[in-house]
Amino acid sequence: MNGIVLSDSGMNSTTDEVTALCVSDFPIEEFLAEGVTAVGISESFTALGQVPEMLRSADVAAAAAKPGEIVHVEQMRPVEWAAARLNSRFDRQIARRYVERLNVGNDAWPTLKTYIECSGNIADTARRLNVHENTVRYRLGQIEGQLGARLTDPRIVADVVVALECQRRGQRG
Repeated sequence: MNGIVLSDSGMNSTTDEVTALCVSDFPIEEFLAEGVTAVGISESFTALGQVPEMLRSADVAAAAAKPGEIVHVEQMRPVEWAAARLNSRFDRQIARRYVERLNVGNDAWPTLKTYIECSGNIADTARRLNVHENTVRYRLGQIEGQLGARLTDPRIVADVVVALECQRRGQRG
């Protein structure tokens, strides 16, 4: 087969890991065996010196992939990239502490997640949750109290979105 070099790169706790270096137009989707858990594909590169960095970026993309999904680094959103890079025990501990700090009741995370998905629109959030708008405001106010900041602050929203992405990744893996 032209255009690909395969290497067994080890074994993690649940699956065999294979590294493939291939030309940019190689039809990787056709090559992958059935049952592949997740695939990360780096950006194209031309210098052999870039191999270690591109392998690390492909590993990050694979960590962001859902089972059976192929994720290309250049198509990742920054929040997906950031959450996928939080992979050490210490990283997970920081994200977990942040999540626990915001968990101010059974409805906090579903409300916050829906609020973010609705682009901060309280009326849409209330409709999707099937609650009154004032209920959404009350829940968000409790979360803002825990944060010590408003959810209208873009830096705070960025923290929340990364925490939500970490939580989503933790639930599936």
